[in-house]
Amino acid sequence: MKKKYLVMVDEEKGNIRRINNGFSSLELLGLCFHTALDIMMQMGGDIKPKVIKRQVVEDKKKGD
Repeated sequence: MKKKYLVMVDEEKGNIRRINNGFSSLELLGLCFHTALDIMMQMGGDIKPKVIKRQVVEDKKKGD
């Protein structure tokens, strides 16, 4: 069974839209709490993210 919680932010209008598909209130609180702790620990340098996906864009100089 897959569960989905989607957060969409419209910066131009200042709206936040959330769609919950399958999580109970208690599960969402736990998920948000765990995510907040993880972000704070990353910001403090205590842990490094396990998965990092980056797209590298190289700046080529004219004539190369």
